Amino acid sequence: AHSQAVMETTIDNNNDELWKKVTPIDTVPTSIRNMVASRLAITGKDWTNIFAKFNSGT
Repeated sequence: AHSQAVMETTIDNNNDELWKKVTPIDTVPTSIRNMVASRLAITGKDWTNIFAKFNSGT
C-alpha cells in the first residue's frame, strides 16, 4: 500500500501587481482544491493534476 502526505504553507501577497493577475471568477479556494485532490488522487501525479484545476493564479 502507498500513502502520501500533503503540506501547505500560505505565503502572503503584498504585491499589487501580482494581485492584478489573480482571476477570482471560475476558481476554487486552495483549501477546497487540496481536500478534493487528496480524496480523489491515487498517485502524486493525479493529485497535482486535480489540484491544478480551477487555480486562481496565486
